Amino acid sequence: MMQESLESKAEVSMNLSILLECLLVCQDEGLRAEISAFLGGFNNLEVASSVDISKNEPQLGLIIITYSGNIDFVTEQMDKLSSLDKAMILLGDDLPPELLRHAVQLQIKDLVPISGYQHELTQTIKNISTQLESQVKLAPIVSILNAKGGSGATFISHGLSDVLGQQSPMDIVLFDGDFQHATLSKMLAPDATYFLNDAINELDHLDALAVRNMMSKNETLRIMPVQPFSHLNLNQHDYIQNLTRLLAKVQMGYDLIVADLSRGIESVNLPILEASQEILLLVQPDIVSVREAQAVLKFLMSQLGKGKQNIVLLVNRYDEKNSPISLKEIQQTLGLDRVYAVRNNFSVASECNDLGRNIVNVDGSRRIVEDLIQLVNQLSSVELTEQGHDRGFWSKMFNKVYKG
Repeated sequence: MMQESLESKAEVSMNLSILLECLLVCQDEGLRAEISAFLGGFNNLEVASSVDISKNEPQLGLIIITYSGNIDFVTEQMDKLSSLDKAMILLGDDLPPELLRHAVQLQIKDLVPISGYQHELTQTIKNISTQLESQVKLAPIVSILNAKGGSGATFISHGLSDVLGQQSPMDIVLFDGDFQHATLSKMLAPDATYFLNDAINELDHLDALAVRNMMSKNETLRIMPVQPFSHLNLNQHDYIQNLTRLLAKVQMGYDLIVADLSRGIESVNLPILEASQEILLLVQPDIVSVREAQAVLKFLMSQLGKGKQNIVLLVNRYDEKNSPISLKEIQQTLGLDRVYAVRNNFSVASECNDLGRNIVNVDGSRRIVEDLIQLVNQLSSVELTEQGHDRGFWSKMFNKVYKG
């Protein structure tokens, strides 16, 4: 499984930070096909190809115009497209001086030679994506990742989302990343008729309203459900590209995405992990679980480029008196700065998982809710301050919903 993940890592290496639309204007059919194929390697780049802008004038974020010897055509297209106020790249070799002067006057973003264009064009597109990201509000993604199967990612994902959804103004989406058992989906969206694979198949037709309507609803939460074993029927390359694009669309319409990755690191959830601002790595207080966490941490840091600031260690089912290993020992072994614990209460967890009840409505949940609130207060990607209230305000508010 880990080897499969490593192989799929190469497929997401050209991932952009935001969903970016691109118009490619090129008279040379062969060159247009070649550049279109190259641009198709970017996971978050939607490419349209047209010879004449009059035939295709969507609201685009990026425009690439190629010079193939027809200076009048390129000048005309630059003049038409400059009114859209989008980043524009001029691609060509041996550009005439008058075309260069005109490009400078129109404040073209970059001039890229066609000979060996791949590297320089890639860097230019990534730079544009990074600049535009600061202008777009994107929901952070918090992934709940089991270091070892059965560590409680589904319970924590549900409980954390419920705690946030009950009292915060955040519009939250729960993403079920268990493609084999779909436990979260069965628990919170048993009557769902629209699933992740449906959204991926219809991705090109999903606008902002459609993205909101496709979610299942459970009280204050929205769920993106999956069907068991649906990943077995997916084309791996297309799936990874389309999931990245779908996540970007969801990020633009919500305040927070919480992803339940209870099955650990798999090729199908690599796009989610790559896009996650914070990863809650779940372990149980035992030596085997901590050993598994060491391997997961190594992959997250060496293969996905995550740093300690992106990873929170969460010790689930912790019993200070009876645990065979202490929090301090776990922290020293794994070397993470942020370590938190959620106390053990089997009856509360069972009622939430088996009956699909929200944790704040379950008798005896007070201690676990307190632990989750402490965790929420320390997540840098979750902004709880609202209308002048600080994080302490939310702790007081949550006292109103404790059941025991």
